[in-house]
Amino acid sequence: VLSIIPCCLGFINPVYVFSVGYGLSVAAQGAGLWALACASGVWVPALCAAHLAGAIFYGVRLGGFLYWRSIKWAEWGKRAKNSPEAKAQTVWSRIAVVLCCALLYAFMC
Repeated sequence: VLSIIPCCLGFINPVYVFSVGYGLSVAAQGAGLWALACASGVWVPALCAAHLAGAIFYGVRLGGFLYWRSIKWAEWGKRAKNSPEAKAQTVWSRIAVVLCCALLYAFMC
C-alpha cells in the first residue's frame, strides 16, 4: 500500500514510475515501517532504526536526484521519450504499470 502512492507519479509521466517512484517508494516504506513500529509500542533496536533511517534517506535522495535529472538534463529527456515505458499512453496501460511496479517495490522491501 505504501509503495503505490509514489508510483502514482506514473500518471503524470510514465517514466517516473521507474525512477522517481522507486526512490520515493523506498522512503515511504521505510517511514511507514518505522511509524508502525513506533505506534505499536514495539521496541526498535538501534540497528533496525538506523536501517530504516537509511532507507528513508536513500529513497528521498534518490527520488530527488532522479526528479532533478529529469528536469535539468536534456539528454535524459530525449532518452526517456524513446523508452518503452513512455509508450504507455492509455489509462489502462498506465494503471497496469503503476500497480505492477508498486507490487514489485513492495516485495523488494
